[in-house]
Amino acid sequence: MTVQTTPSSRSGLEDAFPYGQCTWYVAAVCPWVQPAVHGNAYQWAAEARAGGLTVSPTPVAGAVLVLQPNTQGSDSVYGHVAWVRSVDAGAVTVWSANWLAGPQVDTFAGTPITEQTFLLGPGVSFIVPQGDTAQPVGLTLSHLVPAGIIALAMFLMLSLPDGDQ
Repeated sequence: MTVQTTPSSRSGLEDAFPYGQCTWYVAAVCPWVQPAVHGNAYQWAAEARAGGLTVSPTPVAGAVLVLQPNTQGSDSVYGHVAWVRSVDAGAVTVWSANWLAGPQVDTFAGTPITEQTFLLGPGVSFIVPQGDTAQPVGLTLSHLVPAGIIALAMFLMLSLPDGDQ
């Protein structure tokens, strides 16, 4: 499934984060982390904490995953950040840019976005959104509900006799 998240072109974040990198993608789809974070992925947890954001070992959907260097395949120098899509029994499913493994699930401003699952544990933390900031920019309910359910609902609505709609 391809979900075009906003913006549809380069985001203007290239001054703060290199285009196509994990930090660029997460800063664009989770703007609530700004201006607290500005460095490499491994620095995000400390920067977020210093900037007044909540950092926790406990994930929630919509949080930002922060992997320290050499954690579960992350870069040995820069680490990795990703957007948490779901949480399930000691693991999180995320979408991220610039991670080679996993199926491509999106295209963001020309950059492939892939899905991965990571385990909770050492070197893993989460920047937790506050209030209603958990849903990233540009994603709507229709992106989060399987297309089959939407199609079935539309079919049922269209199949009602006139006057029953």
